[in-house]
Amino acid sequence: MGIEKEAKGRAKEAAGKIKEAAGTIANDPVLKAKGKAEAAAGHAEHETTTVTGNETLHDAKEPFPDKHEVAGKAREVRGKIKEEVGDILDNSKMEYEGKADKLEGTAEKTYGKARNKAGDKR
Repeated sequence: MGIEKEAKGRAKEAAGKIKEAAGTIANDPVLKAKGKAEAAAGHAEHETTTVTGNETLHDAKEPFPDKHEVAGKAREVRGKIKEEVGDILDNSKMEYEGKADKLEGTAEKTYGKARNKAGDKR
């Protein structure tokens, strides 16, 4: 769970930085401040996980993640960021593409977890 928390924290930090940049570009101090706050919260979340050493890859009790599990999680994070950027820019096409990427990532991650559980390492 610590690894997932760290990944979510990093995604939150990235989305916050994007929102902060959008606020700067749009000359919107409220959006910029919200983005800065979200980025700081995300940074704190992933740093806390790293500092406490909560379930690192070396001492995780679960087997090492399957390649599909890792790729699926990465796609989920990319999708979440794309969805947030689409929302900020009021671009519904980008927002829906992000949602689709998140769903595809969830499916791939679930497939990887099932393979891992079954012991299939091909």
